[in-house]
Amino acid sequence: MNASRSRTIGPSLRICQINIEGLSASKSDYLLLDHNIDILLIQETHTSDSEQINSRGKISGFDLVSSLNHPKYGIATYVKNEHFSNTAVIDSSISPDNLFSITIKLNDISISNVYKPPSANWPLNVHPTHPHPSVYLGDFNSHHTQWGYSVDDTNGEQLIDWAESHHLHLVHDAKQIGTFHSARWGRDYNPDLCFISSNSDGQPTPCSREVLPGFPHSQHRPVIIDVGIKVPLVSSVPKPRWNFQKADWKTYSKKLDDSIRFIPPISSNYRRFTKLVKSVASC
Repeated sequence: MNASRSRTIGPSLRICQINIEGLSASKSDYLLLDHNIDILLIQETHTSDSEQINSRGKISGFDLVSSLNHPKYGIATYVKNEHFSNTAVIDSSISPDNLFSITIKLNDISISNVYKPPSANWPLNVHPTHPHPSVYLGDFNSHHTQWGYSVDDTNGEQLIDWAESHHLHLVHDAKQIGTFHSARWGRDYNPDLCFISSNSDGQPTPCSREVLPGFPHSQHRPVIIDVGIKVPLVSSVPKPRWNFQKADWKTYSKKLDDSIRFIPPISSNYRRFTKLVKSVASC
């Protein structure tokens, strides 16, 4: 949703998530242009240690909150400078199967950055959950028809079971382009997902999702998640309106009858007639 055509009601966050397929200084410079992002979640940094991520991942206006480094995988979470003092890391872990997760809390919302390599499998409980409101984003590498795959795989079924058992809502629009374009197969897929928590009445936190165009040197596309209520602004053309219940019909009829006798009833006088009706109505 175009920020200039909408208005935010109440607290909100704008999150960008992308599997970057290797963090570099040039990719860092390209990130976040003109999107007014609050939080950035990156998967597949391909950074072996803190020295590498600090040298390759300096992003203007953002602080690195936490990273889990790995030469082949790796994830990182950034927040805008102004949010850093209100941010806390509440969980950061790599499982023996190379399942990566960083969860931060900004103000009262928990945000989880998740990455599962294609060759790994989810454990029985998939991922730790956090109190409402919470949001889980990342590259889940799981197949299910609910997010556009032709068949379900075991990981996709486990992911759906996990979401349903914890009352999490999948944020997905089948009309949008896929988050991953396979150069090999020439097709789009959706490994990058977003789940959001629901309140005690079962209502999910208001949330919208937008998949951006392609990103340089990555087959994945950035995903923008807006958490909060956005109301579209609709431009309308001012038109004259009347409250007919308050009209003085007796006076209106008399004035119209007194004046209309001077307009001959022929088609060429139609404009004169409508002008008279409007003129009398505005008196």
